[in-house]
Amino acid sequence: MIRYRPNDIQKFFCYVYEWIDNLNFCLPASDFVDDWRAYEKSAGEKFSRHGWNGEGRIELMWLPPFALGGILANGVDDFLNVVGNSWSHGLVIWHVKQARDGLSFILSSVKLSLPDFGVN
Repeated sequence: MIRYRPNDIQKFFCYVYEWIDNLNFCLPASDFVDDWRAYEKSAGEKFSRHGWNGEGRIELMWLPPFALGGILANGVDDFLNVVGNSWSHGLVIWHVKQARDGLSFILSSVKLSLPDFGVN
């Protein structure tokens, strides 16, 4: 599921989104990687450079493959170059919801085209 090193997160794309309110499907990195503190630290540093104030819990969010077609900014081929044969596993993104204003910060290994609003 996580096939990269903590420092690789620094190359990820960061997005700020209003609002992701259902966090029931977000899981802690500690459930998936042994060195989870290093991953969370790297994600936190990247989030901070994009305006995150340090509030909230950094977690992982899974996007199933059928949900990706409309949000892959550079298309399926770019996604396949990044994930290879594991495309059927979908995409795992890093997420933190800032407590003060409810902004969600997202890190993705592939460039996404997120709408300004969840429902178009």
